[in-house]
Amino acid sequence: MTELAYETMVHEGLPRQREQRLPDGSAIVSSPVTSTLIYGAHDAVLVDPPFTRDQV
Repeated sequence: MTELAYETMVHEGLPRQREQRLPDGSAIVSSPVTSTLIYGAHDAVLVDPPFTRDQV
């Protein structure tokens, strides 16, 4: 049986392209995304991949 390993990556939230602002005037930012890479000797699976190229 092959051993599995994993790595967890947290991608920062991205500013949304909207004119709306938060009550303090700052830009609205999306929630951070956490991705988990589970891998073995020959295969891997990425769980909850990032949404944009900037997050990758």
